[in-house]
Formats: sequence, structure tokens, C-alpha cells
Amino acid sequence: MRMKIERERRARAAEARLKSTPINLPSIGNVVCTICGKSLSELVPFEVSELKFCSVKCVKNYRESTL
Repeated sequence: MRMKIERERRARAAEARLKSTPINLPSIGNVVCTICGKSLSELVPFEVSELKFCSVKCVKNYRESTL
């Protein structure tokens, strides 16, 4: 019984530590599409050579302009 109480106490302490630790989620910030300038804040961007694009159309336009 004593071990069970100690385990519960430790579990509550661990939960309290986790709640007090800030979570650093990666954010895309104010990143915009390289071609059209559309905000990528709520999109999962397409990436080509570390450049970010909002759509396949913009990636296609980029590739055509670099040929």
C-alpha cells in the first residue's frame, strides 16, 4: 500500500512538471510563398531548395522560370 501511495505521489509530481514546461512547437511564422506571396501560416508548404511554395502551381512556375 505504501509503494502505491509513493508511486501516485511521484506521478502527480511528474504531471505537474510536464504542465509547467512550455511546449516549443515549430511555427512557420510569417513565411509567404516564394512566387505569389500567399501566407503559409495555415498551410503545409511545398519545399524546393529551401524555398517554400503554397501550391504545385507555384512550384511549377518557379521551375519554369529557372530554366
